[in-house]
Amino acid sequence: MIRVPDIAQTLDWYTSIGFTEIGRFGSGLVGRLGMVSFGNAELMFMPSKPNPQDMRLWSYTTTIDRLYNSSARLVQPAQAARTGAVRDNTRIEIIEDIYDPAYGGREFGIRDLNGYPLCFYRNG
Repeated sequence: MIRVPDIAQTLDWYTSIGFTEIGRFGSGLVGRLGMVSFGNAELMFMPSKPNPQDMRLWSYTTTIDRLYNSSARLVQPAQAARTGAVRDNTRIEIIEDIYDPAYGGREFGIRDLNGYPLCFYRNG
């Protein structure tokens, strides 16, 4: 369960980067809970003040390069940040460009609209 200030806005952001909305639960316009999935992973959101220091979310994938390269929304902001160019898309912040760490594998990271780090990793 991840604390976010706006369930609807959070669900919209996650689906815009490739997650699938599972549902919005509760009464009223704001809703009480929301859920998304990415592959076999599911995330649940509840309304509250976010605290990005609480967690770092990791998704393991066998297709990391395809995931990274398949969306210009991910690649262009990273390239613009490296060259110092102004970014057109401020909805996605790359916090760690794709690379091969010394401990093996391949990974990159982004920050969601509430400040939580989302890391994607391929082992080996």
